Amino acid sequence: MEDNGNKPRGIILILITLALAILIVYSAISLCLSNTLVTWGYKDPEVSTNNVRGTIYDRNGRILAIQAPNYGFLVSENNDVIQQLSSFISQYSDYDGVEIASKIEKGESFFPLSSSVTSSQRDLINIIIEENSLSPYLEFAEKETRFYPYKFSTDIIGKTSSPSKGIGGIEEMFNEYLMAVPEVGKTTVHGSSITLTLDSEIQTILEEIKKEMGMDNDVSIISNKGFIVAYDGKEDEDVLNNLVRFITPPSSVTTERAIRVPSRMMDGIAVGSYYVWSDSERINDLAERVGTVLKKSGKI
Repeated sequence: MEDNGNKPRGIILILITLALAILIVYSAISLCLSNTLVTWGYKDPEVSTNNVRGTIYDRNGRILAIQAPNYGFLVSENNDVIQQLSSFISQYSDYDGVEIASKIEKGESFFPLSSSVTSSQRDLINIIIEENSLSPYLEFAEKETRFYPYKFSTDIIGKTSSPSKGIGGIEEMFNEYLMAVPEVGKTTVHGSSITLTLDSEIQTILEEIKKEMGMDNDVSIISNKGFIVAYDGKEDEDVLNNLVRFITPPSSVTTERAIRVPSRMMDGIAVGSYYVWSDSERINDLAERVGTVLKKSGKI
């Protein structure tokens, strides 16, 4: 019997079919294994969601800047009830109804309370919101904010746009220390705290005297140990750098920085245990006034 060539073609066809079957089975097994690994062998790492910016202190441990929750009202703009909303919020705010209405119309949505409240007081406010049918437009809310107890007129401290971004002053210049870097496996992380050489009481005195005398010049008050305890003037990197005395990383030993007063401030008029420096021609009058107030306040 003659071989007509069908047998080799049949064998080839069988081999191809087997190869395809093996490929399909392998793909199915690989898919099952990969799904198993994804669903049970791997989990996204948990990263800290509460990132607390470091606190800024003065030389006596008084807080100059701290991250803290702020309670207030969150408004959904509705032109039909703006007057009703602004009237209600004004009872708990530092702003009057007209100011609040204007701010809502300009797009502002959060209005902090004028003072702190207890949990029971918060519950009562929520009840009052409901009773006044304002709940569709008004919500009692908590907002993480940067709180500055002392309202210094100069931009020594600066401000923040978020817990991770400082704007101006110490907040910006030492942002890398103050900001909290998110970490895997932790729910809360803290930035480093900073202690300045400033004395908040002397700083307040200096600003009041400058305002009283109508002065625009830079003024510094320096201790006899070489620390700047008050500064009122233009933002200056040399000054800001020399205001930071301690940087305290979380769970670490406090480290003291070397302080060197900028050279242009070395010459000043002695007032008790301090030196008053200024580029003003009225420095003698200024020093005399500073000395009088410091003595009355018990600072010298």
